[in-house]
Amino acid sequence: MIEIGLIVVYGPPCSGKSTYVNTKLGKKDVRFDYDLLMQSISTRKSHEYSDDHLPYVMDFREVIIKKSTKAKGIKDTYVIATRITDKLKAELKDKNPTYKLIDTTKEQCLKYLKQDKTRKDKKFWRKKINDWFEWHEEYKKESADDSERGETMDKTETRELITNEIEIREDDDGNRTISGYAVKWEKKSHVLGYFMKFREQFKKGSFADSLNDGDQRFLWSHDSAKVLGRIKNNTLRLKEDDVGLHFELDLPNTTLGNDTYESIRRGDVDGVSFGFNNPEDHVEEFDDDIPLRTIKKANLIEVSAVAFPAYPDSEVAARGFDRMKEYSDDLKEYQDEQAAKIKMLIELGGN
Repeated sequence: MIEIGLIVVYGPPCSGKSTYVNTKLGKKDVRFDYDLLMQSISTRKSHEYSDDHLPYVMDFREVIIKKSTKAKGIKDTYVIATRITDKLKAELKDKNPTYKLIDTTKEQCLKYLKQDKTRKDKKFWRKKINDWFEWHEEYKKESADDSERGETMDKTETRELITNEIEIREDDDGNRTISGYAVKWEKKSHVLGYFMKFREQFKKGSFADSLNDGDQRFLWSHDSAKVLGRIKNNTLRLKEDDVGLHFELDLPNTTLGNDTYESIRRGDVDGVSFGFNNPEDHVEEFDDDIPLRTIKKANLIEVSAVAFPAYPDSEVAARGFDRMKEYSDDLKEYQDEQAAKIKMLIELGGN
C-alpha cells in the first residue's frame, strides 16, 4: 500500500512503532510520538507514564491531525498510537488515513521488553502488552462484524463523465496546465447504478466544507501511486463557482505528467472523474420508477483523469460503494417490518 498523507502506525508496546516511523520519516514529514512529547513537556524519562500530563499530549495529537491536511510544505504526517480508540477515530473522521499495523507476536514484544533498559517497570509493561493483545482480539472481531454490516467497508463512490471542456495551456516556459469542471450543479446524470437504477445531481456547495479542510489529490485513473497534483502544494486548485466544481492542475515535468498532457492534447483521454464519500443526500421517487438522488454535502477525496472503456454510460458512470443498494435494503427492511405488523394486527383481529 502506498503511504501518503496521514498514516496511523499502531501496535503493541515494544513492537517497534517508533523505529518503523523513524525509518520512514523525511525532512518534510511530521510525527506524533507520545513518548517524545511526554519527555518534552515534563521531567519524565523515556517510557515513563503520567496521567497528569496525558491530556496535554493528547491535545497535541488532535492539533497535529487537524493540521495534517492543511499545512503547506509538509508531505506526510505519522501518528503513532497503541490502540485505535473511539477518541482517535473521532479525530480522524473525514481525514482518510492509512492504517499501518506493526504486526508482531506477544512473545517478540516480551522478549524485547527484557532487553529494553528504558522501561524500568517490567511488571507494568508486561501487563500493557498482555492487555493490548486481548484488546486486539476484540478489535478484530468488532472490525469483522462491522465489515459484515458494511460499516467499515470502503464507501468511496466515483463518478466519471466524458467532457469536451478540458482546457490545456502551455506557457513560454513550458509549464502546462489543464482545467475544467469535475461536476456541474443540479445537472441530472444519466441513469446510474448496478443494483438499483437511479439518477443523481449535486447541489451547489456540496463540497464547500471538504475544500476548506481537505488535501485532495489529482490522480491518474484513481491510482494513489500516480499523483499529478495536490492541494497542499498548490499544484492542484479546486473551487466551487456558480457552474460547478472547477479544477486547475499544473502538470508535473515527469513521465506521468508528459503522458497525461499528450493523451489529453490528442483527445485519447477526455474523461474526468471524482471520488467522494460520507454524502448527505435524499432520494425522491418518481412515476417513471427511476429515483432521483440529490447530494447536498459530501467529502471530496480526489479528482482523476480517466480513459474510458467502451461501455454504455449506465454501466461505467457509477462505481465503488452502491449507496442506492443500501437505500433499497433499508426500504425493504422497513416494508417487511410494516407488513409483519399488519399481518399481526389482522391475526389478532381474527381471534
